Amino acid sequence: MPLFSGFMYASVGSFMARAMRIFEMQFTGYPKFGATVALALAIYVNFFSHHFIPDMRYVLMVMTVGLFWQTRVYFTPFGTRLWMPMVVSAVLSSLFLYVAENVGTLTGTWLYNGSANFSFASLGKMGSWYLLLFVSFVQVSLVYRHALVPNGAQED
Repeated sequence: MPLFSGFMYASVGSFMARAMRIFEMQFTGYPKFGATVALALAIYVNFFSHHFIPDMRYVLMVMTVGLFWQTRVYFTPFGTRLWMPMVVSAVLSSLFLYVAENVGTLTGTWLYNGSANFSFASLGKMGSWYLLLFVSFVQVSLVYRHALVPNGAQED
């Protein structure tokens, strides 16, 4: 499972990069880039450190909402320009990833240690996906900096 999950996590970032290009995504109201990198690093460190120090995931979730509250994602499917709040996009994406993870377990694509039979992944996994999406997005945004419009800027 660890190797498979590594590919699954990498595919999330790969999908993001491709979706940003295909759907001509632009992000308005984007917070200061340094703040997003610091938050992504804190999330990443928490994925490992919560085994040794208190888990900060709920604090980090609140911080993502606070930092990205004004950020809108503009995208163009089938020639129509649409938008949604970035936080809503992250919640919906984490829900879809959570469902996909459970489908993978249900179909026997992989099983968690100690579970010979199917059981749903805990809802906490959806929160982990939510946080991972922000880490992945910040990494992808290093390549797609041109798509980020800072706070106060208007959409053309």
